[in-house]
Amino acid sequence: MDFEHLFVIGIDQRTPLELREKVMTGQSVPVVLRKIGTLMKIHEPVLLMTCQRFELYGLWSGSLDAVLDAIKTELFAKDLPERYFVMYKGLDAVRHLFRVACGLESMALGEDHVLGQVKKAWLESHENGYCGKFMHMLFRQAVTLGKKCRTQLGREVFIESISSLAVRVIEQELGSVKGKRALVIGRGEMGWSAIHHLAEKGVKDITLVCRHPEKANVDLLGPSVSAVIGPAEKYEALSRCDIAVSVTDAPHYTIEYEPFRDRHCRRALCLVDLAIPRDIDPRIGTLTGITLLTLQTLKNRGFSPQERDMDIVKHLESAIEVETRKFQRRSTIISCDPLIQDWHVYAKTVCRDEFKRIETLLEELPEAKRLEYCACLERVGRKVVNHGANTLKQFITKGEIISEKDAKDG
Repeated sequence: MDFEHLFVIGIDQRTPLELREKVMTGQSVPVVLRKIGTLMKIHEPVLLMTCQRFELYGLWSGSLDAVLDAIKTELFAKDLPERYFVMYKGLDAVRHLFRVACGLESMALGEDHVLGQVKKAWLESHENGYCGKFMHMLFRQAVTLGKKCRTQLGREVFIESISSLAVRVIEQELGSVKGKRALVIGRGEMGWSAIHHLAEKGVKDITLVCRHPEKANVDLLGPSVSAVIGPAEKYEALSRCDIAVSVTDAPHYTIEYEPFRDRHCRRALCLVDLAIPRDIDPRIGTLTGITLLTLQTLKNRGFSPQERDMDIVKHLESAIEVETRKFQRRSTIISCDPLIQDWHVYAKTVCRDEFKRIETLLEELPEAKRLEYCACLERVGRKVVNHGANTLKQFITKGEIISEKDAKDG
């Protein structure tokens, strides 16, 4: 299969938060890949699932409309309006993945964290036995492009993650976070990112909440983490904090309304919910002194692009277009592999048939010598096929055929 059979379908940050929750609650990469694996005519599925997006990449055969209808039935809420779907095919799907890897489709321009998420999606598909030659090539090129663009432009022009964007918005709310006390719920990658960015902005007293605090080594967490506590202690800790960030994959609220309300002392508290499904009961945002920020809030508070950002966008879009065309050529070359394999089989058959025609002339030779002649003839066949295959690939890549004589003269 080639790029013309590639598709992507999903939702992203442009889909309202409550609808994303319906789709993503209870979903996991292995479970989704197994579901898709049972659907006929979908090959090499890769699922990119983050707090912002839920996108399935794959190769289809047969009717694309039938494939997409089957995916919608299996993975998405029945009442999800058509306008919220991200759907591309062919080179448009390639271009979309490259834009995601470069951070152009993120809530914050150039988000750095998404590149690791693209790589993780690729590896998870491989580990579950679904990612094949085509998707390996596509995702490898996407990750390479993302790294290359960040190196060329300098990582300082990219927002590292949603956590770093959240800290910026917290600063907008509080004026400064320096010297504030914070609580972070979740030991995952996003949790560590939140701790890092809060500490970087001057938060000196951070409490980490996790399910197994006894396994955490406080000395390894950095000087800003003053304590590690279990879930049962979090409400008491919240009453002493100025900032709380929750980012887990729990299917239920990590901060519930009633227990929080009963302990809330009406002091100012900025709560940040970076989870899908949401970690913090939305009703808590109605309590006195509470500022509740969600992923939807961050999207609405997106920073206005500056003139410098427009130059970055142009650079990234130019690089993406170049890489898309490169991928198109590479994909076309890969699609020639079955044809080239047929050539090899045909050449070997012809060589053996021709050897049989002259075999009677070689009867006086030892068997080992006759076998050597046969192998020599087959080597000639392979070299002729390889030369033809390389010429074909050269034509696909450069649009011209350069003879060996011209290559030597050049």
